[in-house]
Amino acid sequence: MNVSLTGSKTLRALFSSAVLFAAALPACASSSGSSSTGTAAAYFDSTCNYLSRCSVDYSAQFGGTTVAAGFVLDGLSGVYLDICSDSGRAANGAKLAYEMALPDSVSVDLAAMASTIDAMACGDLPTMTIRPGARAAAASCESDLQCATTACSGTSGSCGKCVTRAAVGAACDYQNESASPCASGAECSSNNVCVARPAPKKAGDACASSTDCGTGGVLTCAAGVCASALANVGESCAQKMCLGTVCDAATKVCVAFKTSGACTTSFQCDTFHGYACADATKTCTRFTGTAVRAKAGEACGRSTNGNGSSTECAPGLACDSASSKCVAALTTCSAT
Repeated sequence: MNVSLTGSKTLRALFSSAVLFAAALPACASSSGSSSTGTAAAYFDSTCNYLSRCSVDYSAQFGGTTVAAGFVLDGLSGVYLDICSDSGRAANGAKLAYEMALPDSVSVDLAAMASTIDAMACGDLPTMTIRPGARAAAASCESDLQCATTACSGTSGSCGKCVTRAAVGAACDYQNESASPCASGAECSSNNVCVARPAPKKAGDACASSTDCGTGGVLTCAAGVCASALANVGESCAQKMCLGTVCDAATKVCVAFKTSGACTTSFQCDTFHGYACADATKTCTRFTGTAVRAKAGEACGRSTNGNGSSTECAPGLACDSASSKCVAALTTCSAT
Protein backbone atom coordinates (compact mmCIF):
# COMPACT_ATOMS: atom_id res chain seq x y z
CA MET A 1 0.00 0.00 0.00
CA ASN A 2 1.06 3.59 -0.47
CA VAL A 3 1.78 5.49 2.70
CA SER A 4 3.37 8.67 3.98
CA LEU A 5 5.28 9.03 7.23
CA THR A 6 5.32 5.32 8.00
CA GLY A 7 7.91 2.59 8.18
CA SER A 8 11.12 2.92 10.14
CA LYS A 9 10.88 5.49 12.93
CA THR A 10 14.62 5.99 12.57
CA LEU A 11 14.32 7.18 8.97
CA ARG A 12 11.19 9.19 9.68
CA ALA A 13 12.81 10.94 12.64
CA LEU A 14 15.97 11.59 10.62
CA PHE A 15 14.20 13.45 7.88
CA SER A 16 11.40 15.16 9.79
CA SER A 17 13.69 16.45 12.52
CA ALA A 18 16.21 17.75 10.03
CA VAL A 19 13.83 19.45 7.61
CA LEU A 20 12.18 21.48 10.34
CA PHE A 21 10.11 23.62 8.02
CA ALA A 22 9.71 21.30 5.03
CA ALA A 23 8.12 17.97 4.16
CA ALA A 24 8.77 14.85 6.23
CA LEU A 25 9.93 11.82 4.29
CA PRO A 26 8.23 8.42 4.55
CA ALA A 27 10.10 5.18 4.83
CA CYS A 28 9.51 2.32 2.41
CA ALA A 29 10.00 -1.36 2.97
CA SER A 30 10.69 -4.43 0.85
CA SER A 31 11.09 -8.12 1.61
CA SER A 32 12.66 -9.38 4.82
CA GLY A 33 16.39 -8.91 5.28
CA SER A 34 18.76 -6.00 5.73
CA SER A 35 20.25 -3.35 3.48
CA SER A 36 23.87 -3.23 2.43
CA THR A 37 26.27 -0.62 3.78
CA GLY A 38 26.65 0.85 0.30
CA THR A 39 22.91 1.30 -0.08
CA ALA A 40 22.69 2.97 3.33
CA ALA A 41 25.51 5.31 2.30
CA ALA A 42 23.60 6.23 -0.87
CA TYR A 43 20.48 6.97 1.20
CA PHE A 44 22.43 9.29 3.51
CA ASP A 45 24.09 10.96 0.51
CA SER A 46 20.71 11.65 -1.09
CA THR A 47 19.16 12.86 2.15
CA CYS A 48 22.00 15.24 2.96
CA ASN A 49 22.14 16.55 -0.61
CA TYR A 50 18.39 17.26 -0.43
CA LEU A 51 18.80 19.03 2.91
CA SER A 52 21.62 21.12 1.49
CA ARG A 53 19.85 22.31 -1.65
CA CYS A 54 16.48 22.79 0.07
CA SER A 55 17.60 24.31 3.37
CA VAL A 56 16.26 27.72 4.31
CA ASP A 57 18.65 30.05 6.10
CA TYR A 58 16.99 30.62 9.47
CA SER A 59 20.22 31.82 11.10
CA ALA A 60 18.63 35.12 12.06
CA GLN A 61 15.93 33.27 14.02
CA PHE A 62 18.25 30.62 15.46
CA GLY A 63 21.32 32.69 16.22
CA GLY A 64 22.18 31.30 19.65
CA THR A 65 25.32 29.16 19.80
CA THR A 66 26.89 26.62 22.10
CA VAL A 67 30.23 24.80 22.02
CA ALA A 68 29.97 21.01 21.86
CA ALA A 69 32.75 18.52 21.08
CA GLY A 70 35.00 21.48 20.23
CA PHE A 71 32.67 22.98 17.63
CA VAL A 72 30.48 26.11 17.66
CA LEU A 73 26.97 24.77 17.17
CA ASP A 74 23.50 26.23 17.06
CA GLY A 75 20.14 24.45 17.24
CA LEU A 76 19.85 23.57 13.56
CA SER A 77 23.47 22.81 12.69
CA GLY A 78 23.50 20.26 15.52
CA VAL A 79 20.44 18.57 14.00
CA TYR A 80 22.02 18.41 10.54
CA LEU A 81 25.31 17.05 11.92
CA ASP A 82 23.32 14.39 13.77
CA ILE A 83 22.41 13.03 10.33
CA CYS A 84 25.15 14.06 7.93
CA SER A 85 28.41 13.87 9.88
CA ASP A 86 30.43 10.66 9.88
CA SER A 87 29.43 9.94 13.48
CA GLY A 88 25.78 10.72 12.74
CA ARG A 89 25.71 8.38 9.77
CA ALA A 90 27.31 5.61 11.81
CA ALA A 91 24.85 5.98 14.71
CA ASN A 92 21.77 6.21 12.51
CA GLY A 93 22.93 3.43 10.20
CA ALA A 94 23.48 1.14 13.19
CA LYS A 95 20.04 1.96 14.56
CA LEU A 96 18.40 1.26 11.22
CA ALA A 97 20.24 -2.05 10.84
CA TYR A 98 19.07 -2.98 14.34
CA GLU A 99 15.44 -2.27 13.42
CA MET A 100 15.59 -4.31 10.22
CA ALA A 101 17.16 -7.27 12.04
CA LEU A 102 14.33 -7.46 14.58
CA PRO A 103 12.13 -10.59 14.41
CA ASP A 104 9.14 -10.35 12.03
CA SER A 105 10.35 -7.07 10.49
CA VAL A 106 10.71 -6.08 6.85
CA SER A 107 13.74 -4.34 5.38
CA VAL A 108 13.80 -0.81 4.06
CA ASP A 109 14.49 -0.33 0.35
CA LEU A 110 17.08 2.40 0.79
CA ALA A 111 18.09 2.37 -2.87
CA ALA A 112 14.53 3.21 -3.93
CA MET A 113 14.34 5.92 -1.30
CA ALA A 114 17.61 7.45 -2.46
CA SER A 115 16.36 7.62 -6.05
CA THR A 116 13.10 9.23 -4.93
CA ILE A 117 14.90 11.85 -2.82
CA ASP A 118 17.24 12.70 -5.69
CA ALA A 119 14.23 13.49 -7.90
CA MET A 120 12.36 15.52 -5.27
CA ALA A 121 11.73 19.22 -5.62
CA CYS A 122 12.04 21.22 -2.41
CA GLY A 123 8.88 20.76 -0.35
CA ASP A 124 7.70 17.63 -2.18
CA LEU A 125 5.80 15.02 -0.20
CA PRO A 126 6.71 11.67 -1.77
CA THR A 127 4.51 8.61 -1.43
CA MET A 128 6.25 5.27 -1.40
CA THR A 129 5.31 1.64 -0.95
CA ILE A 130 5.71 -0.20 2.35
CA ARG A 131 5.08 -3.83 3.12
CA PRO A 132 3.62 -4.60 6.56
CA GLY A 133 5.49 -6.65 9.11
CA ALA A 134 4.31 -9.98 10.48
CA ARG A 135 3.00 -8.99 13.92
CA ALA A 136 -0.73 -8.41 14.39
CA ALA A 137 -2.38 -5.48 16.15
CA ALA A 138 -1.77 -5.50 19.93
CA ALA A 139 1.37 -7.67 19.60
CA SER A 140 4.52 -6.40 21.31
CA CYS A 141 7.00 -4.55 19.11
CA GLU A 142 9.72 -1.94 19.08
CA SER A 143 9.64 -0.90 15.40
CA ASP A 144 6.97 -0.04 12.83
CA LEU A 145 8.70 -2.52 10.54
CA GLN A 146 7.47 -5.45 12.67
CA CYS A 147 3.77 -4.58 12.52
CA ALA A 148 1.04 -5.57 10.06
CA THR A 149 -0.51 -2.20 10.93
CA THR A 150 2.81 -0.48 10.00
CA ALA A 151 2.74 1.31 13.36
CA CYS A 152 4.38 0.46 16.70
CA SER A 153 3.92 2.49 19.89
CA GLY A 154 7.43 1.54 21.01
CA THR A 155 10.83 2.68 19.79
CA SER A 156 14.13 0.92 19.16
CA GLY A 157 15.05 -0.57 22.53
CA SER A 158 11.64 0.07 24.10
CA CYS A 159 8.67 -2.32 23.89
CA GLY A 160 5.32 -1.10 22.64
CA LYS A 161 2.28 -2.54 20.89
CA CYS A 162 1.33 -2.74 17.22
CA VAL A 163 -1.39 -0.11 16.91
CA THR A 164 -3.95 0.78 14.25
CA ARG A 165 -3.53 4.17 12.61
CA ALA A 166 -6.17 6.76 13.46
CA ALA A 167 -8.39 8.26 10.76
CA VAL A 168 -8.77 11.98 10.03
CA GLY A 169 -10.78 13.54 12.86
CA ALA A 170 -9.76 10.91 15.42
CA ALA A 171 -7.75 11.70 18.53
CA CYS A 172 -3.95 11.43 18.57
CA ASP A 173 -1.11 12.49 20.85
CA TYR A 174 1.08 15.21 19.35
CA GLN A 175 3.72 14.79 22.07
CA ASN A 176 3.85 11.01 21.57
CA GLU A 177 2.60 10.32 18.06
CA SER A 178 3.93 6.75 18.23
CA ALA A 179 1.19 5.87 20.73
CA SER A 180 -1.63 6.95 18.37
CA PRO A 181 -0.28 7.46 14.86
CA CYS A 182 -2.44 8.91 12.12
CA ALA A 183 -3.39 7.17 8.90
CA SER A 184 -1.64 7.68 5.60
CA GLY A 185 -2.11 11.21 4.31
CA ALA A 186 -2.82 12.59 7.79
CA GLU A 187 -0.76 14.08 10.59
CA CYS A 188 -1.29 14.80 14.27
CA SER A 189 -2.01 18.48 14.87
CA SER A 190 -0.84 20.36 17.94
CA ASN A 191 -4.39 20.16 19.33
CA ASN A 192 -4.20 16.33 19.28
CA VAL A 193 -6.47 15.58 16.32
CA CYS A 194 -5.52 13.78 13.09
CA VAL A 195 -5.89 16.20 10.19
CA ALA A 196 -5.44 15.72 6.45
CA ARG A 197 -1.96 16.72 5.39
CA PRO A 198 -2.30 19.54 2.84
CA ALA A 199 -0.65 19.09 -0.52
CA PRO A 200 2.51 21.18 -0.75
CA LYS A 201 2.11 24.46 -2.58
CA LYS A 202 4.21 25.05 -5.67
CA ALA A 203 5.28 28.14 -7.54
CA GLY A 204 2.55 29.07 -9.99
CA ASP A 205 -0.37 27.90 -7.82
CA ALA A 206 -3.19 30.43 -7.58
CA CYS A 207 -3.43 32.44 -4.35
CA ALA A 208 -5.24 35.39 -2.80
CA SER A 209 -2.71 36.01 -0.03
CA SER A 210 0.64 34.63 1.12
CA THR A 211 -1.10 32.38 3.65
CA ASP A 212 -2.48 30.45 0.65
CA CYS A 213 1.10 29.56 -0.32
CA GLY A 214 1.94 27.54 2.79
CA THR A 215 4.00 28.16 5.90
CA GLY A 216 7.72 28.67 6.46
CA GLY A 217 8.13 31.67 4.16
CA VAL A 218 9.28 29.58 1.18
CA LEU A 219 6.58 30.97 -1.13
CA THR A 220 4.76 34.29 -1.22
CA CYS A 221 1.69 35.47 -3.14
CA ALA A 222 2.61 37.80 -6.01
CA ALA A 223 0.11 38.93 -8.68
CA GLY A 224 -2.28 36.14 -7.76
CA VAL A 225 0.20 33.25 -7.95
CA CYS A 226 2.61 31.66 -5.48
CA ALA A 227 6.20 32.66 -6.17
CA SER A 228 9.53 32.04 -4.46
CA ALA A 229 10.13 34.21 -1.43
CA LEU A 230 13.74 33.07 -1.15
CA ALA A 231 17.03 34.27 -2.56
CA ASN A 232 19.59 32.11 -4.36
CA VAL A 233 23.37 32.28 -4.28
CA GLY A 234 24.63 35.72 -5.30
CA GLU A 235 21.28 37.40 -4.65
CA SER A 236 20.50 39.91 -1.92
CA CYS A 237 19.27 38.56 1.41
CA ALA A 238 18.52 41.98 2.87
CA GLN A 239 14.78 41.30 2.57
CA LYS A 240 14.71 37.55 1.82
CA MET A 241 16.02 34.36 3.38
CA CYS A 242 18.49 32.25 1.40
CA LEU A 243 17.67 28.89 -0.20
CA GLY A 244 20.41 26.25 -0.10
CA THR A 245 22.89 28.95 0.91
CA VAL A 246 23.61 31.24 3.87
CA CYS A 247 23.26 35.01 4.19
CA ASP A 248 26.62 36.78 4.55
CA ALA A 249 26.18 39.17 7.47
CA ALA A 250 28.53 41.78 6.03
CA THR A 251 27.40 41.92 2.41
CA LYS A 252 23.78 40.75 2.80
CA VAL A 253 24.27 38.43 -0.15
CA CYS A 254 23.56 34.68 -0.23
CA VAL A 255 26.82 32.71 -0.33
CA ALA A 256 27.63 29.00 -0.60
CA PHE A 257 28.28 26.90 2.49
CA LYS A 258 31.98 26.53 3.33
CA THR A 259 34.20 23.49 3.77
CA SER A 260 37.13 25.69 4.80
CA GLY A 261 37.82 29.30 5.74
CA ALA A 262 36.79 31.58 8.58
CA CYS A 263 33.52 31.15 10.48
CA THR A 264 31.81 32.26 13.65
CA THR A 265 29.07 29.62 13.69
CA SER A 266 28.41 26.30 11.99
CA PHE A 267 25.56 27.93 10.05
CA GLN A 268 28.26 29.15 7.66
CA CYS A 269 29.76 25.70 7.15
CA ASP A 270 28.54 22.78 5.05
CA THR A 271 26.97 20.85 7.94
CA PHE A 272 25.01 18.83 5.36
CA HIS A 273 28.25 17.18 4.33
CA GLY A 274 29.87 16.94 7.75
CA TYR A 275 31.60 20.32 8.25
CA ALA A 276 31.27 22.59 11.28
CA CYS A 277 32.94 25.63 12.82
CA ALA A 278 35.88 24.54 15.01
CA ASP A 279 35.93 26.57 18.21
CA ALA A 280 39.74 26.66 18.55
CA THR A 281 40.50 27.93 15.03
CA LYS A 282 37.13 29.48 14.02
CA THR A 283 37.43 27.75 10.66
CA CYS A 284 35.08 25.35 8.86
CA THR A 285 36.49 21.89 9.60
CA ARG A 286 35.37 18.29 9.21
CA PHE A 287 33.17 17.51 12.24
CA THR A 288 34.84 14.91 14.46
CA GLY A 289 32.47 14.99 17.42
CA THR A 290 29.85 12.42 18.28
CA ALA A 291 26.33 12.68 16.93
CA VAL A 292 24.25 15.13 18.93
CA ARG A 293 21.88 12.87 20.88
CA ALA A 294 20.07 13.14 24.21
CA LYS A 295 21.74 11.42 27.18
CA ALA A 296 20.15 9.33 29.94
CA GLY A 297 17.56 11.37 31.83
CA GLU A 298 17.39 14.09 29.17
CA ALA A 299 14.24 15.02 27.26
CA CYS A 300 13.46 13.17 24.03
CA GLY A 301 10.64 12.74 21.55
CA ARG A 302 8.45 15.29 19.83
CA SER A 303 9.21 19.00 20.25
CA THR A 304 6.67 21.24 21.98
CA ASN A 305 7.34 24.23 19.72
CA GLY A 306 5.10 23.03 16.91
CA ASN A 307 7.81 22.63 14.24
CA GLY A 308 7.56 18.84 14.05
CA SER A 309 11.12 18.14 15.18
CA SER A 310 12.04 15.30 17.52
CA THR A 311 15.02 14.48 19.73
CA GLU A 312 16.64 11.06 19.46
CA CYS A 313 18.35 9.26 22.33
CA ALA A 314 22.02 8.23 22.28
CA PRO A 315 22.84 4.63 21.29
CA GLY A 316 21.87 2.15 24.00
CA LEU A 317 19.05 4.37 25.23
CA ALA A 318 15.36 4.51 24.38
CA CYS A 319 12.80 7.30 24.68
CA ASP A 320 10.33 6.39 27.44
CA SER A 321 6.84 7.32 26.22
CA ALA A 322 5.54 8.04 29.73
CA SER A 323 8.25 10.47 30.85
CA SER A 324 9.63 11.60 27.45
CA LYS A 325 13.10 10.98 28.90
CA CYS A 326 15.93 8.75 27.65
CA VAL A 327 16.22 5.51 29.63
CA ALA A 328 18.25 2.31 29.34
CA ALA A 329 17.12 0.27 26.33
CA LEU A 330 15.65 -3.19 26.57
CA THR A 331 17.62 -6.11 25.18
CA THR A 332 14.60 -8.11 23.93
CA CYS A 333 10.96 -7.47 23.03
CA SER A 334 9.03 -10.67 22.24
CA ALA A 335 5.77 -10.75 20.29
CA THR A 336 3.71 -11.71 23.36
